[in-house]
Amino acid sequence: CSTDVSELNSEITFDDMQQRYRCWPERTSTSPSGRHLSHYHALVKPDGLIPEDDDFNEIDSARQAVWSAHHSILKYSVRHGYCFNRWHQVVNAMIEKEPGDPRIHQLRVIHLYEADYSLILEIQFRRLMHHCEDNNLLNPGCYGCRPARTAHDPVIIEVLQMDYTFATRYPHIKFSNDATSCFDRIIPSVSSMVARSYGLHRNIAQMQGNMLLNAVYRIKTQLGISDASYSHSDEFPVFGTGQGSSSSPSIWTLLCSKGFDIFDEHCYGATYTSPDQTKTLKLGMTGFVDDNNAQTSGRPDESEGALALRCTHDAQLWHDILWATGGALETSKCSYQ
Repeated sequence: CSTDVSELNSEITFDDMQQRYRCWPERTSTSPSGRHLSHYHALVKPDGLIPEDDDFNEIDSARQAVWSAHHSILKYSVRHGYCFNRWHQVVNAMIEKEPGDPRIHQLRVIHLYEADYSLILEIQFRRLMHHCEDNNLLNPGCYGCRPARTAHDPVIIEVLQMDYTFATRYPHIKFSNDATSCFDRIIPSVSSMVARSYGLHRNIAQMQGNMLLNAVYRIKTQLGISDASYSHSDEFPVFGTGQGSSSSPSIWTLLCSKGFDIFDEHCYGATYTSPDQTKTLKLGMTGFVDDNNAQTSGRPDESEGALALRCTHDAQLWHDILWATGGALETSKCSYQ
């Protein structure tokens, strides 16, 4: 464990639920069952009545009764780690990565889940990520899907690394790589253990694991939703926590952080020293979500072959870490310079 797993509270308060629905854009596609976000937004938006109106008390009490029932359902699920049968129904929307190219391998699969299931995951994993940030639990090389970090940060680091190389004339190799289908290749059992090690409550991991194990997937096209479906089985396993899941970005960040920790421990990396040689910094991997850079620096008194061997070792190491946890490199997008 990276932290005391008893620190994080799994309870979802009434205000947590209302606030999340209030800031969730109504146009977001959710809920194959038909319980769309607009139904929940109708409960939080003003109805034009004031407390002095005759119908105010009746309508307000009815609204509060619906909210109370919905909140009780969420509390039951969180308290017992229970996944409702309605949550097992998932619709896959197929979106063309490039307009006009409908080939199967060029389609992006977006999973549409029930809104209340996504709400639980969003609240719990957001709470978990802030806990990790407050306690400095994540690898500093991870910049994707984290609070107060942007895609510009690793680019700035890369520019500074190149400027250092130009100034010192030290040999240097940059290995750029991309993980293929990162969210779709996540192994739920592995991701649950990693999330638990960072403090995710046991009931949340159990609820999500039950949902992914028993999920029934259907395809959505312009003709409607298919009657046929597919599900996870031992013969044909379905991995991934789902593109479109509110937990997937956080889960990938936690997996990347563990992978970066292993990589930094065993890689050669790049070493940078201040002009007076009083400060030394070693950098391994930096990246944003699935786009990562591994830097390898050399010394003026060594051959290019020796530097290339160290870079090859680091590249193979990152490949092996990804492969061992279910991922893989998109070799067509990998390059070095």
